[in-house]
Amino acid sequence: MMTQRDAARTAAVTALSYSRILGANDRIGLGVIGTGGRGTYVKSLFQKNADVEVRALPIDDAWMRDSGPIIVRAPDTTRHAVHFGFNAWGEKYAPYDQDAAIGARVARALGLPVYDAPFVLEGGSIAVDGAGILVTTERCLLNENRNPGMSKAEIEDALRHWLGVDRIVWLRDGIAEDAETDGHVDNVVAFVGPARVLLQGCADPDNPNHANAADNAARILAAARAAGDLVVHVRHEFPTADAPFFTPGSAGAQSHPGTKDLEACFIELLPVTRANE
Repeated sequence: MMTQRDAARTAAVTALSYSRILGANDRIGLGVIGTGGRGTYVKSLFQKNADVEVRALPIDDAWMRDSGPIIVRAPDTTRHAVHFGFNAWGEKYAPYDQDAAIGARVARALGLPVYDAPFVLEGGSIAVDGAGILVTTERCLLNENRNPGMSKAEIEDALRHWLGVDRIVWLRDGIAEDAETDGHVDNVVAFVGPARVLLQGCADPDNPNHANAADNAARILAAARAAGDLVVHVRHEFPTADAPFFTPGSAGAQSHPGTKDLEACFIELLPVTRANE
C-alpha cells in the first residue's frame, strides 16, 4: 500500500526529472498539500536543486492545470494573472474551497497582479495559440453546472475581455470517456504555434469518439477556411486496445492487451524556453 510519503516521493522524483529535462531557464513549481511534515519532507528532497521551488499551499486536489491562474501578457509586455472561478468541475467533488482560492495564491506567490474573473473556467477547458485564437467545447463551457444563466454570446464576450482573444472556435465535445471534466478540450486540441493546431482524430467507426472527432475536424477545418491562416498540423489517432503505454514504475512502454475501452491519451504538450538533450 502506498503511503503519503511514498506518494510525495513519487511526485517529487517526477518533478525532479522534469527540471533536468527542461533546463535552468524553466523553473519547476511544486505545490504541497498542507504546511506541516509533508512540506518539510518534499523540500528536503530538493535541497540541492535550484530549479525546483517548493511552496506549501493548501489545496483540495492536485489538478493545478484547471484550478491555477491563467497568465496573460498586456500590450506593454507585463504579465498579469487572471483568477477564474473554480467549482470542482461542476461540483463533482467536495470540498473545493481551497482549490477555488489557489489561483490567486499562486499568482501572489509569483509576484503577479491578480484580477478576479467573475465566472467559472478551468485551464483545461480552453486551448489558445497566444495570438488571438481560442478553442473550446460546447459540452463544457455551455454546461449548466459551470455558468448557469450565461449565454454562449456572454461567455464569448467574457473570454475576449479576460483573455484578450478575438477568435473563438467551438467544438462539440472532447472525448466520450471524459465524465469528470465534461469534455475538456485539452484531450483533443493543442496549439504548437500561432494558428497551428494538433487535433485528435478517430478513424475507428466502432469507437464512441468517431462521430465527435469527425465533427470536431469539420469545425476546425471550417474555421481554417474562413480565416485562411489556421493550419491543422497533425491529426493523432486514438490508441488501440493493444497500443503500448507507460505505467508507473515500468522501465518503458508496456503493452496492455484486452483494454478495448482504453481512454485516449492527452494531446497536451508543454512549451519550454529550452530543453536539455
